[in-house]
Amino acid sequence: MSSKILVVDHSLYNRMVLRDILISHGFSVLEASTGDEAIELYRQLHPDLVTVEASMPGFDGARTVREVLLIDPDAPVLMCGSHGQRSAVMEGMACGAEGVLLKPFKEKQVVRVVRQSMRQPPPGNAR
Repeated sequence: MSSKILVVDHSLYNRMVLRDILISHGFSVLEASTGDEAIELYRQLHPDLVTVEASMPGFDGARTVREVLLIDPDAPVLMCGSHGQRSAVMEGMACGAEGVLLKPFKEKQVVRVVRQSMRQPPPGNAR
């Protein structure tokens, strides 16, 4: 069974880019365009990992991280943002996110960080 990843971003384009990378590496992807929607999906489906856009309007990335971790303190959460969103990314990290996916997304970096956060070995490596 493939690991479920919840991708949270108000930008359809960014969700599509991240979704396509993750699906091509065997992950199952859920999508939310708002923090509220993400929390509801998390409660219903308990994904294995959540990626959160740092600078969403309204229910921002940091609040989304806090809410996910209230539901499940052990949930792996990654912040997504560009260099220009540094303060928003750092706020999310201070709320408990454990890593960062930099934009623009680069396939190797995304897969490496996701696998590390989910404690999965790279393909071809036996434990």
